[in-house]
Amino acid sequence: MAQWMKDSKQFDELFLQCMTCVFIDSGREPTTLVRLSFDDAGIGTREFASLVLKLLQWSGDDKCSYVVLRPDPILHFHRIFGEYPAVEITKSMTPEEYLSTLDSGPTQAPNEAIGSIYRERVIVPSTLNWFVHSFVSSEDTDGHLWIPKDWVDRVAEIYPYTE
Repeated sequence: MAQWMKDSKQFDELFLQCMTCVFIDSGREPTTLVRLSFDDAGIGTREFASLVLKLLQWSGDDKCSYVVLRPDPILHFHRIFGEYPAVEITKSMTPEEYLSTLDSGPTQAPNEAIGSIYRERVIVPSTLNWFVHSFVSSEDTDGHLWIPKDWVDRVAEIYPYTE
């Protein structure tokens, strides 16, 4: 079972990276990446797991982080559980292992699955070559996948649920 992050310094660096993603997604930070929208509920599916693993392969990244931004990772999760809602997804995982990782909770409350206790989340590799930023909502377009323009057709072949 995946472990939630415990190191404060490591989480602080990751949190800043996630906020860069949020700023790009809101138009406050420039980027050369293009945005594809999808239903955020798809993040917890085998098909999306396959996409994330392909994105890692295409970008040459060994891993990416799945991070919950709301509820507040510090004032809520770390204060209550002593751990941060962040887990690693590695390129060597299978889609089933990805889904199992999303089912992981903090040590004190393993049933609090990271994949279901969010209002806002980011999936990001350290290179920022691509990322996902999503919100829970009743809309079908509140998942945002940011990728290089030349990946759009390849993404559509693997995950045809984007607009």
